[in-house]
Amino acid sequence: MKTLKITLCALALLVLSTQTYAQSHTSLDMVYTTVGLWNATDNRANMINIVDVALDQSLWSGATLEVNMLSVNNMRNLMGEIPTTPDGGVFGSVERVSIPLSLFKFGIEQVAGRTRNFIGVRNIHSDYFVTPWNSLYTAAVNGLLPTLSRQMPFANSAGAALGLHFEWDITRWGLSYKSSLYNGRASTRWDEVFRFRPRRDGVVCLSELAMEGAPDSYVGIYKIGAATGRVRADDDSDKSYGGSYWAQVEQPLYVEGEGNAVALILRGGYASKNLWQGYWGAGFAWRGVAGPSVDYLGALVTRTWHKVECETAVEVTYAYTWRWLTVQPSVHWVHTSSASRWFGELRASLAFNYTTQKKAPQ
Repeated sequence: MKTLKITLCALALLVLSTQTYAQSHTSLDMVYTTVGLWNATDNRANMINIVDVALDQSLWSGATLEVNMLSVNNMRNLMGEIPTTPDGGVFGSVERVSIPLSLFKFGIEQVAGRTRNFIGVRNIHSDYFVTPWNSLYTAAVNGLLPTLSRQMPFANSAGAALGLHFEWDITRWGLSYKSSLYNGRASTRWDEVFRFRPRRDGVVCLSELAMEGAPDSYVGIYKIGAATGRVRADDDSDKSYGGSYWAQVEQPLYVEGEGNAVALILRGGYASKNLWQGYWGAGFAWRGVAGPSVDYLGALVTRTWHKVECETAVEVTYAYTWRWLTVQPSVHWVHTSSASRWFGELRASLAFNYTTQKKAPQ
């Protein structure tokens, strides 16, 4: 794996030094997020700070070097205290553990016609489960469906894995297909994230077919996908075979110009052999409550089936954006067979972008 890491780093340095492209483009994005959590039932509080830095650097024609790093500071985790939200299968509101600095993405994307091909380290969340409306919600299920994450721990939380990613825009009117092949176990450690050990860690393949309409139209986003593979569990037990299937729908119900809109959110997952066997979620999102495109209001109800314990969660959230600042309070109610809890959450995000574009020597 050290050889593979050295090879990838050398490749990045080589392509950065080339001057055969016609135009140089550099984009640097940084998002700082602070999250305050309060477990109103058990009277516990916590603060989490997250720094997300992304760099895109054009290489040769159609190629881009993509780097994304993530750092998480969880105050209760650093002090050795139990989390604000209980351990176990609570997906309504889950805290991220502390991570000094992890590699969320590192690789090269090559655009060829209507296809995009990526090789390197990558986290799957933004590829398959984060959509424009769905990203409003703060619940953990926004990132990865529980029917998938509990059985295939290759991309939970901030972990990433080495693999290949492919996207194809089949038609010009929104039909697309994407597929990925990953090492069966992810990591947040720099000395492990570049490994590819199919015999030891297993492999995972994900595929999704999607239809997406034009922005601010009554044609929404419709997705169906599947993940299959052979992975090793977090406790290093024997590999297990598993499959997970999901569907997502974001249907606009009301659209007025480029600002105000209301959408219906539906999603679900099924995995017959997993501990978490089924999941569904339903809710709505309203953009432009106080003015065009400046704020969002949303509510979401989710239900997850477990072989031992089931869970029902409700989230109500509101986000207001002013230039580079976003403030978002949320309320969560999570009910399981053993307990019911209320959680309050307040997050604030600061977003910065720096972009350059200039002609380069031939």
